[in-house]
Amino acid sequence: MYFLKKATYQYFAGDKYIEVDSIILILDGSVSILNEYDQFIETCSNSFVGLDTIFLNVREWCYYKLICHAEVSVLSIDIKSFSNIVSSYSALSEYFHYQANRLNLLLLHFEVTKDSLVSQINLLPYLSSLEQILFDPGIVNGSSFLLNNVFLILYSGNLIHDSGREVFPGQIYDCSSLPIDGEWLSLGRSCLYVYRDEDKYEENEHIQTSTILP
Repeated sequence: MYFLKKATYQYFAGDKYIEVDSIILILDGSVSILNEYDQFIETCSNSFVGLDTIFLNVREWCYYKLICHAEVSVLSIDIKSFSNIVSSYSALSEYFHYQANRLNLLLLHFEVTKDSLVSQINLLPYLSSLEQILFDPGIVNGSSFLLNNVFLILYSGNLIHDSGREVFPGQIYDCSSLPIDGEWLSLGRSCLYVYRDEDKYEENEHIQTSTILP
């Protein structure tokens, strides 16, 4: 166990406080995560940082900074030992993989909307309710990911409709604005997340339908 002093740290930078080959567990206190453009992503406390280093299939949006506003107590775990523990328990692997995807989804959204703030929304209230859908390369039925869902965000891959309409990674799409009829094509293996709780969505005043990209 050791302490991170009040400062800003660039993760994976080989800093003397944060080793490249370690997972950080925040024991006491909290840190703010910022992306490379110094945009605030989220606050972390009693959680792990650096999980994307043990999952090679996690999209590589892992450049970020940690800001400690006060001294923080942390535990450093080397990646090899952590990976051995996680790989032995499928439930742990699924949980930590979800946590890694969660942060990278936020980083991806901020990355692709950095020059268009009107299309940038606060995903944090919805992350725990997002459902993952995976598509292999080939034809996709639009109803399989559009019907009864409020919005979607493509995490990786490409989806193109036969009308020419395309869904791009990191952007938020109102499902009702996308065509269900016709054929969608998944170029490569595609991963997207959908949100279906319409009541909770409409009650959140900080997100308006007009901010969702058509």
